[in-house]
Amino acid sequence: MTPLGLMKSPISRLFGVLFLSLCIAFGIYISLEFEESLDGAKNELRYLNNLFNQSTKNTLIKHESTLKLIGRELISNGALDKPEVGRNLIDSMSHIDQGMAGFGLARTNGQLVLISNVPTGSTLPNLLENDHTHNEFLKTVKKDQLVLGKPYHMKVLDSWVVPLRVRVSGKYAGQRRYGVMAAGYRLKDSNAGWSNLSLASGQKISIIRDDGALLYQNPMGKDLKRLFNKQVSSSLLHKVQSYRPMTGFFYYRDTGGFYLMHYSRLPQYEITTLASLPMKEVLEYFFTRVLLALVLLSVFVFFGWLAFKRIHQEQQQYEENLVYQATHDALTGLPNRKYLKEFLDHKLKYSDPTHVKDHLAVLFLDLDYFKKINDSFGHSIGDLVLKQVANRLRAKVELKDLIARQGGDEFILIYTGFESVLELEQLAEQIIDVITAPMLVENKILTVGTSLGISLYPRDAATSDDLLRNADTALYKAKEDGRSTYAFYSEDLNKVLRRRLDIEEGLATALEDQQIRVAFQPQAEAKTGKIVGVEALMRWHSGSLGMMSPEEFIPIAEDIGIIRDLDNYVMEQAIKSIAHVNAQIGESLHLSINVSAKQLMDSHFPEKLSQAMTRHDFPPSHLNVELTETALLSDFTLAITQLRAVRNLGVGISIDDFGTGFSSLTYLHRLPATEIKVDKSFVMDILADEHDAALTRSIIQMGQGLKLKVVAEGVETAEHLEKLREYGCDLIQGYYLAKPMSEQELMSLLTSRLI
Repeated sequence: MTPLGLMKSPISRLFGVLFLSLCIAFGIYISLEFEESLDGAKNELRYLNNLFNQSTKNTLIKHESTLKLIGRELISNGALDKPEVGRNLIDSMSHIDQGMAGFGLARTNGQLVLISNVPTGSTLPNLLENDHTHNEFLKTVKKDQLVLGKPYHMKVLDSWVVPLRVRVSGKYAGQRRYGVMAAGYRLKDSNAGWSNLSLASGQKISIIRDDGALLYQNPMGKDLKRLFNKQVSSSLLHKVQSYRPMTGFFYYRDTGGFYLMHYSRLPQYEITTLASLPMKEVLEYFFTRVLLALVLLSVFVFFGWLAFKRIHQEQQQYEENLVYQATHDALTGLPNRKYLKEFLDHKLKYSDPTHVKDHLAVLFLDLDYFKKINDSFGHSIGDLVLKQVANRLRAKVELKDLIARQGGDEFILIYTGFESVLELEQLAEQIIDVITAPMLVENKILTVGTSLGISLYPRDAATSDDLLRNADTALYKAKEDGRSTYAFYSEDLNKVLRRRLDIEEGLATALEDQQIRVAFQPQAEAKTGKIVGVEALMRWHSGSLGMMSPEEFIPIAEDIGIIRDLDNYVMEQAIKSIAHVNAQIGESLHLSINVSAKQLMDSHFPEKLSQAMTRHDFPPSHLNVELTETALLSDFTLAITQLRAVRNLGVGISIDDFGTGFSSLTYLHRLPATEIKVDKSFVMDILADEHDAALTRSIIQMGQGLKLKVVAEGVETAEHLEKLREYGCDLIQGYYLAKPMSEQELMSLLTSRLI
């Protein structure tokens, strides 16, 4: 079973819709979960950086105040001129604040005059003369705020420190004196305020100066020299400096990955604190949140697919069985006449009459005296004979194309690629020999004969209908010749053709001569026996030909194009008559009228039907139009349009001869049908043929499952009726109830008879 084949079925399309809906819902869920994970990461990063920023700010304010206080005290005591006077104070400060690596005092010219724990009198450097401190010292002299220098490694303490410098002043000897107070802040000291923050996996905090110098980072790593000697990337510095708000988020990509970052500025110190988190951490957290849902969805989709696939397979098998039943004979398993018709149409459509290889023969086979076997031994024996005939044809006749059962004791054989008529004659003789050989049936030795009629394409006809009709005509010629023989169709069959011409001539004036009559065959509820409707049937009593069978003259009327006029006349008269019957005896009979293909395809048919009901005050809900598959085949799309227009009038749609053809099931779901009629060929044998019984029961059950009313035709005995009641059939029609009758006979029946 291919995926494409699966997706063509309604159940699989339903699965596709459900799967797509689940995917959309899961996509929305994924989106919401990702947004929530990202928001959670942002909130944590914001909280971390705000805490880090505030801790950094508090630490710097504290040390700035401390340095200014010490510096003022030192200057006021004259330490700029006499460094020894500040020795005790500056040494004691390095012991009080363990986070500081040391303190120092310098004049504004850059000369250090005092450093903690360095003896007085030692040679001290000038900070303006050092390339690493020159610019930072000048900036300190010009500002009132604390200035942070670039981290450096203090060998004495084996510690990395951040230089802190601030301009200080004090009065000494009646003058305002200025200096610079400096200190070294230990980056890894456990007492440092910003070193006490607890970081989650992947989180990183750092301080960068506005010129791009990295002042602090946690975690630092092992190579601190490389860490602090390099500038932060220009792209990162640009992002930090380009955002206007004092705090916010941005995304940053470098060789190490893609990061979510939160920044917060401290402009008074010309620094920015950063907190970063790799996006892979966010994604890993996100995946842990959705993993269970993803697993559950996968399991649901997998088992859902298995369930839908199983349902599809069962549905497909069921449909294939129904199609097979509709296209094959239940008794013999051979293709039926509808399958044969479509097969032959397809063959002819793609055949070239000029090519010998495309020539074909239609062999119409009828068993001789088969009725005597049924009458003498019963239908069950007759069915076994038909099975043996079918098996013999399959096994012993080397046919290249098709063997089909036309119905009853008739079989059709299609033979192609023959080289001469002699080859066909040999085939016909072989078939006769095969069938006429004695057969053992239920310990009885029986013999049947057969007659064959043969028509050829393209010699005799170019269409399937003409080929079948000509073969049938030739069959009658073979029977007239004494049976158990064969005959080819030829133009010399004048008798048959003369009969047809007589029928055509009579039909041309049948309406004008008022020879067309309408007969009504009652339909009754199977359960109660109450007559609830009738089917209108066309009857022709010809002045020259006598009473004509509808099976004989209606196909000819269709061929010569007058069937539409006949149907319209019957429709008008039937509606008028049943409206009159209902008014006279107070009944509400339903009326079914047969519609031919030509009448259905008439664009004005729905309008004519509506006008007829209006003229006779006939309720649309009490009217059904009956049509066979043939009425749909010429233009199915137009037929559907017409039937929908009829249905919109409130008129019911009945599918006649249901179960005898392929297309009935194929198109049923597209037709606005309200009723199906089980063909009498099934009903007649439901008592003796278990296959026909099973098929009849299946059709009834299927119709009721589709909420269609089911009518069984051909009910001829009480046993038929009882069996149909058992199957749950809605309505019955047949000779057991009543034969077709006139309007007056119908009135009499309705007032006197119930079955």
